[in-house]
Amino acid sequence: MLKLGMWEKANHHLVLFIIQLLNVKETKTESQIQMIKYALTCTLNEIEKFFLLWFLFYCMGTVKEFLVCFLSLASLRIFMGGSHRKTMLGCFVQSFLSFKIIILLSKWVELDNWMCYPIFIIAIAFIWKFTPIIPPQRPKYNDFQCMRFKAMALTALLILSIFSAALQGNYGNCIQWTVLVQIVENSMGILINERGKKQCLK
Repeated sequence: MLKLGMWEKANHHLVLFIIQLLNVKETKTESQIQMIKYALTCTLNEIEKFFLLWFLFYCMGTVKEFLVCFLSLASLRIFMGGSHRKTMLGCFVQSFLSFKIIILLSKWVELDNWMCYPIFIIAIAFIWKFTPIIPPQRPKYNDFQCMRFKAMALTALLILSIFSAALQGNYGNCIQWTVLVQIVENSMGILINERGKKQCLK
């Protein structure tokens, strides 16, 4: 049986309340209801996580940098995919640490143009080779769907590269570090998954 933490339990009851409020059970099949529950849960989780992160970074005085990093990461991750934590708390902690590291790196190390080009070239190669990164709990995509995700991720990367060059101050640097950290995190996730598969085959 799936064990839920306090955060998950609260959201689970809230989703059930919304389902009951919308009177979905009388008009939808069981499979449709499950899909609606999943969509509502994901949406609710992301909204809660965003506002908690926004509040924390607002208190630390780096909310503008956080918003730039968040929009950059979201525009890539929605098409690239990536790793997921088993609990909302784990997901929140990972997201907070990732954004905090990106913001600190963007302040400490300024990426010059000669450093940006290799980052975006590596990102293009990574997207073409590995996108979309599909978690085990999600259904597989066919070749057409995979190609579509690759195209959308490459388009998002192109737009980010334009904004990184156009934005003044530290914001362009935040975008470049976000792209780099995203590639590093996804690469580590792929390596861990591949190692796990090899151990299962032994």
